[in-house]
Amino acid sequence: MWFEAIPAALWVLSALICIGIAVLSVVRSHYGRSSKPVRPVGWNVAKCHILSLITGLLAYLVYLVIGAGYAKHVQKLYTQVGFVSAIVLAALIIADVLLLILQSRRAERSHIDEVLSGAVHTF
Repeated sequence: MWFEAIPAALWVLSALICIGIAVLSVVRSHYGRSSKPVRPVGWNVAKCHILSLITGLLAYLVYLVIGAGYAKHVQKLYTQVGFVSAIVLAALIIADVLLLILQSRRAERSHIDEVLSGAVHTF
């Protein structure tokens, strides 16, 4: 049945959002190009991060709520990959948090450099 794929679809959606956030954070951080200013993490990115967390949790919640009605082979599949998929999703979410923290730190340093380069000395 089609509803047996709902937890997997939610998990894939969460993983894709995590990967998109990671790519966006790396691109906006301008690694290797220190001359370009780095912008701070936007609220939309933070909202997407929360969305990835919610969809990832919903994947497991949906399976717990309606998984008893699944076919036996589907239940076995979800049981076999459940622990590994949880570790992979947790690693993606933690990687997102770390990349967003690094982008924020680089944006702070970039802002400090901009302010200090525009400072006028009146000695």
